Order: sequence, then structure tokens, then C-alpha cells
Amino acid sequence: MGSYKMIFERIVMNQYAYRFQNNWLLAKGSDKVWDLISNFQDDSGWPGVTVRKICDGRQSDGVGREYKSLFRTKLLYKLSFHAVVVSSSPPSRLEMKVSGQLEGRAVWTLSPQMGGTSLTFLWEVNTNARWMALLSPLLRPLFIWNHDQMMKEGQRALSARIGAPVV
Repeated sequence: MGSYKMIFERIVMNQYAYRFQNNWLLAKGSDKVWDLISNFQDDSGWPGVTVRKICDGRQSDGVGREYKSLFRTKLLYKLSFHAVVVSSSPPSRLEMKVSGQLEGRAVWTLSPQMGGTSLTFLWEVNTNARWMALLSPLLRPLFIWNHDQMMKEGQRALSARIGAPVV
């Protein structure tokens, strides 16, 4: 009976194959950080990342805004996905639903801290890329490393864009 419970918990409680959480402290107020995150554009300076807004959404808080994204990773594969803002509480929380080669959600949470901004990025996804799903049992550590490298570049790009260091 115990093994059925474990399988149930894996399927229901942890519905995402990959769960990443990045926490950064930026030496800049949350308004500037929020502006960049809530209006993400190709000119972000994030190497290997192409984001194109395809719909502005109908609400002033950004809900309904849609993006088409392409990530060229450090391991030389590409992942494309569609992201839609499903929840927004300016300037503190933005949630997106992701579909395509990755499926799941992205949540940005901002809060004032020590004269700057505490920024948490939660990325919970499954892969729909067949090759990735098949190789995941073997290559999972590389996929995790790859995510970490992409986020380090994103952190550097965000820091450069707002003109303040990550501390």
C-alpha cells in the first residue's frame, strides 16, 4: 500500500518534472525591476534568449499579455515556448502559464529589502520535447546545470539593465 501512496504523491503533489527557484537581491528599487520583468523585451541583453511580445493583453496589469520565447542553451539545444500572463499584482508578483516544448508556470515575486529588491523566480515545468523527456533520466544533472548557467546570464543581464549589482 505504501508504494501506491508514493506514486500518487509523485504524480499529484509534484506535477512538474523540473522545479527551479532562483533568489536574487538587487541593489535597486522594485519599480525599476518590475518594469523590466513585466514588460520583457528582446533587448534585455540576455544572451541566447529571444522574446517577442505577440499580444498586449486586455488588462492594465498585464494579464493576458503573450510572448513567444526561444532559448538557445549552453548545451547547444533550443527550447521554444509560449508564455501568457495569468496573474499580476504590480509591483510584487507576476505569474505566467508556459506551453510548447516546456509546459508549466513561471512566477516572479518581488519585495523591498534592505534598500533594494528581493527577487524570486520560480520555474516549474515539464518538457514536451520528446528527446529531452526520453533522455531526462540520464541527462537530468546536465539539464539542471544548463538551467543554472542560463539564469546566471539572465541575472547579469538584469543587473546591467537596471544599472545596479546583484548583492
